[in-house]
Amino acid sequence: MSKFIIALAALLICAQPARAQSTLEDDINKELLDSELGPTTDAPPEAEYPYPGAREEGILPEDNSQTAPRTAQAPRDASPPIEPNRAIERPASINEDTGEYHYDTKHEAPVPRERPGAELPRKTLENDEYVYSTKGSPTEYIGRPGQERPLEMRANGEFKYATEQTEQTGSASFRVGFFAPPMIKNDKTKPPTTFESVYTKDQLPVLFFDYELPITKKLGQLGVKIGSGVFVASGKGRFEIDDPNRRANDIPLEQYTFLMLPNTATAIYRFQYKDGQTLVPYIEGGAGFFTFAEFRDDNSSPRFGGALTTVAAGGLNILMDWIDPQAIRNLDTEYGINHVYLSLEARQIIGLNKSYDFTSSVFNAGFTMQF
Repeated sequence: MSKFIIALAALLICAQPARAQSTLEDDINKELLDSELGPTTDAPPEAEYPYPGAREEGILPEDNSQTAPRTAQAPRDASPPIEPNRAIERPASINEDTGEYHYDTKHEAPVPRERPGAELPRKTLENDEYVYSTKGSPTEYIGRPGQERPLEMRANGEFKYATEQTEQTGSASFRVGFFAPPMIKNDKTKPPTTFESVYTKDQLPVLFFDYELPITKKLGQLGVKIGSGVFVASGKGRFEIDDPNRRANDIPLEQYTFLMLPNTATAIYRFQYKDGQTLVPYIEGGAGFFTFAEFRDDNSSPRFGGALTTVAAGGLNILMDWIDPQAIRNLDTEYGINHVYLSLEARQIIGLNKSYDFTSSVFNAGFTMQF
């Protein structure tokens, strides 16, 4: 019986609810915490002076009330509001990313001040630079012993003096024209081969160059001229015998080159009566010996020849010094070239050899230099 009572008591103890056990543990933990930190309450501690709401003992309130204790108030900003500085320029814009201020760069142009002996500027630029008038009184020549008087006094203050010109000893010209095909034929072929049948019927360019030596300058200028030039043509060969059974497009494959030198010796008279004359007409006449050579590309020996001619020409020289007088003076100082002319000429050549007849009318143009 006693064993039954002991077992029933043990069963009752194990059957107690879990909440009762949890409450017991919480009470134990609370007793331990209170023993270490002291008892805890839900109300906050009373505020201490000078925090807001705290009371200060022994200080009477401002209204002399004996009942109302003084309480601390939140601090106030007693400094006055900041007024904008009128001397600081307001920025035109603010960079939101960097916080930089951008100011307007436009400003009023400075006003020049009058000073004794100082010239007032004509205007003021945006970068505050002053622009003065460059017009001044004309430059005057002050005569000094041993100093040459200038021919001209320019507005920029430069003096123009007379320059000594080098002595004229001759002239040279370079001209370009078009030469008619010479009436040259080869009687050994049947029918005779002509220049036009081998080369061309069109006019070809020719280069003339000559040198003139003056003889006298009284009543114009009389001189002698020696000249030559270059004339080149190219074409296909021809058969010596004209075979009627040969096809029309059957021609030799050899390439021919014709080179001619129009050598002349003439007398020339220029209607020039003073140095630096703007228009100078001239006439020319004499004789020539035109030499030529014909080359083939098949390693055959070249052929040479020549023929007498007569030459007559007339032309006009136009002075070109006015384009750049300083350049002409430099040419005279460094190279001895006195004047430069534009030359326009018509030349008539009459051949005196029936087999090699170089008769042609040539219009040419170029430049003539006197030195």
